[in-house]
Amino acid sequence: MMNSTKRILLKKNGYDPFIDFLKGLCIIFVVLDHCFLVIGAKKYVLFHVWGSPAVPIFLILQVFHSYKKGLDNIKTNYYKLWKRIIKPFILVQLVIVILSLCMAADNSDEIKQIPKNIVKYGGLGSGSYFPWVYVQFAIVLPIIVPLFKKIKGISLAVVFILLSEFFEIIFCVLKLPDFVWRLSFFRYTLLFYLGYILATKGYILNRRNILISIISIASVVVFVYTDINMSPFIYGKSWKTIHWICYFYIAYFLFYLFKLLYTWVQHHIIKFLEYVKKIGCYSYEIFLVQMVYFDFHRHVINAFSGQINNIYIVHLLAISFAIIICIVPVLVYKERRLLKNS
Repeated sequence: MMNSTKRILLKKNGYDPFIDFLKGLCIIFVVLDHCFLVIGAKKYVLFHVWGSPAVPIFLILQVFHSYKKGLDNIKTNYYKLWKRIIKPFILVQLVIVILSLCMAADNSDEIKQIPKNIVKYGGLGSGSYFPWVYVQFAIVLPIIVPLFKKIKGISLAVVFILLSEFFEIIFCVLKLPDFVWRLSFFRYTLLFYLGYILATKGYILNRRNILISIISIASVVVFVYTDINMSPFIYGKSWKTIHWICYFYIAYFLFYLFKLLYTWVQHHIIKFLEYVKKIGCYSYEIFLVQMVYFDFHRHVINAFSGQINNIYIVHLLAISFAIIICIVPVLVYKERRLLKNS
């Protein structure tokens, strides 16, 4: 156990390069997540512990940015939400639908499956649920402000834990379909609290929170590596680490590790730091590109498999190709636009 208390704070005014570094790491983890999902390697590299928290971190940062200036006069900017999130998502969905129709050709069964997948998954492409959850967060954030104003301290944490567990139980008891859990903000409810704490007090890494983090990591291990039925307290089997008890270590332990990593890279690999920060600046654009790419990732693996007999080299090449094709074009396009406008 630690003898001293560590505090993780983010800047509330001005530019904080650590936030872009964090977002850069997380969008790389999103690409890796979808690579490992295809080849079935997530369990073997402990990805659920260090990589799967990418989306919860993005949502925590969303809450942080909303609340960092205080709780007064918080409103949902629907125009910005449309322009920045919804409109690009719809355009990318149109692209994927057109490409899917072209690839399906005369296969009527595949063509009929396209609208079903859009309804079931919230769209086509990897991570199509995220814009839906992001928009829900943007709408809910101003609505729950009175809750933060009226309830303080440990009572606030208890309220959000109870709310989170309530949604888990409701989904279990009513046997609601998995796609509703996937597309709704309910499974991320505790992140409202964790984002608020980050915006108002920062994360304190002390003995108590280290213990909570250990319990949280243990829950991830149990959910991922065992088949214990947690119903009616934990809903579903598809989203093994998307439960409220899994989020504590992300805030109190993983944030601290990423801060240590940032400090080390800042002093030793400055060039790498700059690239990761740029990737973080364009994380949503990269997310949209990877949605298109991973709809066809298996064809890339098949192409490499046709030339190389070693499956490990095939997967390594496929992962490298995915990272390059999802990230590099976005960086090049954005940098050229900046030069053109300067």
